[in-house]
Amino acid sequence: MFSRRDASGRHRLLLVNGDGTGLTAFTDGGTAVGPDSGDHEPAFAPDGNTVAFARRLADRAILCFAEVGTGAVTERYTASGGDVALPRFAPAMDRIFFGLDDPLAGRAGRRLAFVPIAAGDPVLVWPDERWALEGLELLPTLPALEAGEAPVVLDVDAGEIEIAWGSWGFGSLQQLRAEDGDAYVLRTRATVDHDIAGITCRFELPLPDGLDVLELRIRAVAAVSRVGGDTLLRLSLENYVDGRSDTAVELAPATTGFQTLELRTSSLRHLSRERIVRFHIVAEVERGDPAELKLDFVELAFVRRPEPQ
Repeated sequence: MFSRRDASGRHRLLLVNGDGTGLTAFTDGGTAVGPDSGDHEPAFAPDGNTVAFARRLADRAILCFAEVGTGAVTERYTASGGDVALPRFAPAMDRIFFGLDDPLAGRAGRRLAFVPIAAGDPVLVWPDERWALEGLELLPTLPALEAGEAPVVLDVDAGEIEIAWGSWGFGSLQQLRAEDGDAYVLRTRATVDHDIAGITCRFELPLPDGLDVLELRIRAVAAVSRVGGDTLLRLSLENYVDGRSDTAVELAPATTGFQTLELRTSSLRHLSRERIVRFHIVAEVERGDPAELKLDFVELAFVRRPEPQ
C-alpha cells in the first residue's frame, strides 16, 4: 500500500502486489482538493485485513481505517485545525499509535498519542511540546493495552493548591470544586517581559505503587482578564525523570471567557516514586495594566490497573 499524488495535488492510496503487478486504486482521497490533501502514510494492521492512514482535508485531519477486502473507510478520530500522522497498529490490535497535532486543544506540534481501536479519546504518551514526532515503529512484543478500573476523581480537597506566581485577588480555593463561573482570582505580577499569575497543584495518589497507574487525567477551567498580544494560558506537568516542567497545554485565548485546559497521558515520567503529581496553571500576559487570572475548576483523575484476583 502506498500514497500517490495526482495532478491536482490530492493523494490517494493504491494497492499493488510485491512484484509490481495488480495496481489498484484503493481510496479516493476524500473531498478536499489542493496540495497535500487526501490520504497519506498507510500502515497495515498485523492481520493484513485493515489499513490505517491519515486523511488531510482543508480544515482538519482524520485518522481513518479502511478494510482491505472492500475499501470501506471508517473515520476514527478527527483533529480540527491540526494534523494526524504516522498511524501504527499495536501488535495486539487493541490500539493505534499516531502523531497528533491538536492546536485547538492547546497542543500545537506533533506529539505521540494512541487511541483504542474501537472508541475512546486520545491519550498522550509524550505530552511535552519540545519534541516533534518524525518517525514511529513498534516492537512486535509490545504488550496489549490493559483494561483499567473506573477513573478515581480527586478534587481540590484531596490536593495542595498554592500560589506560584502573582498575588491573591479574591475568593477561596473551595471555588475550584465546581465549574460554575464562581472563580478564585489571582492578580498578575510583572516580570521583565510579561505579567504572570499562576497556581501549583500537588496531589498524592491514594495507591500503594505508582506503577499501578495506567492514565492521568487533568482538567482545569480558567480565564484571563486581558487578551491580545502574546497572552497565553498554560498547563504544565512536573517531569520527575528529566527534572523540568513540561508544557502539555498552551492556549492563546481570543476572549476573556473561560477556557478548558484538558489532558490525558499515560506518561509515568510525570508521577514521582512517592506517587506525587504536580502541575501548574499559569496565565502569561503581555506587559501592561495589571490583569487577573480567574480559576473556576481544577480536577485530577487517574485510572489504575485492576487488582489481581
